[in-house]
Amino acid sequence: MREAPPQVLRLLASPDGHDHLAWGALRSDLADTPALGVVHAFRDKDDPEAAEFSVAVIDAYHGRGLARLLTAVLLLDCAREGYEHFTVHVLPENRPALALARSLGAKSVGYEGGVTELAIDIEDALAALRTEPDVPGLAAVFEQFGNEPLGHQADSG
Repeated sequence: MREAPPQVLRLLASPDGHDHLAWGALRSDLADTPALGVVHAFRDKDDPEAAEFSVAVIDAYHGRGLARLLTAVLLLDCAREGYEHFTVHVLPENRPALALARSLGAKSVGYEGGVTELAIDIEDALAALRTEPDVPGLAAVFEQFGNEPLGHQADSG
């Protein structure tokens, strides 16, 4: 879709810290503080240990590790909230998204309507990210967020 419907925008902009978790990256060094990327997890109503996962990064920041940084923070937050696995839907032609999902240990679980469905175990994904040597800032994410509840850190500014 070219533009998200208002109800979708409202849903994406209203994380509750439990059933909908979201993290974003902003360029705070620029006057207009542009958004660079965002990750979301929406808890499955039928399986409270599962969530739908999504990640988006603006084109100018592709290939810089931002999706992995945001995903690491989201995974840590999800683990604290009792989530155990993600489902992610990816178009087969979206090779970067497929590569990210597979690097997190994603397993293909279906294909419907031209979309691949993958399952990601959160603990396995965290273990995979902890071994990533080439993502600037990733070790700092685990150092900063790996030991304390993320909600408390986010509330403190």
